[in-house]
Amino acid sequence: MTLAVLVPYTRIPTDALLGLLQDFAIQAGTDYGEVELDLPARVEIIRRQMQSGEAVLIFFPSDESFQIVTAQEAKLMGLVS
Repeated sequence: MTLAVLVPYTRIPTDALLGLLQDFAIQAGTDYGEVELDLPARVEIIRRQMQSGEAVLIFFPSDESFQIVTAQEAKLMGLVS
């Protein structure tokens, strides 16, 4: 049984991806340094990390949930080389 699946963020419809990014930004907290960032700014940071390959989207079939993790975490999970 597969525990997690790497999903290219480009395969997710724009509106759905925005929802995932917003949910993740809210769950991740607000520790972005000395300056407090609003939700759109936090979402943009995560979007850029995904575009650059620093962060990836993972799907967990067991509970049908998505998570955004660093590429390093995905590598440790055996999802990227």
